[in-house]
Amino acid sequence: PMDYDDRKTSPRAHPAKEKFRVGTLGFIAPHKRTIPIVRGFAQFLGEIPEEQRSKVELLVVGENPHEDIYNPKLEAQTL
Repeated sequence: PMDYDDRKTSPRAHPAKEKFRVGTLGFIAPHKRTIPIVRGFAQFLGEIPEEQRSKVELLVVGENPHEDIYNPKLEAQTL
C-alpha cells in the first residue's frame, strides 16, 4: 500500500495551485458528446465571476481518429 499524507495532497495544502477540473477520457467521437461538453463548459465559464475563470479547466484526453469530421478543438477556438 502507498502512504497517504493528507497534509501534502489536500486542497488546503496548496490553495493557490488548486483548480477545479472537468474532464473526459478516451476516444473523441460524436457519441461521447465532446462538442456539447465544450459548449457547456464555455457556458459555465460565462456564468462564474471572471476572477474565478483561471481556476477551472476542461481536460479532453484521448485520440481523435475523425478530426476531419468531428473537431472539438476547433469548436472550442470559436467560442
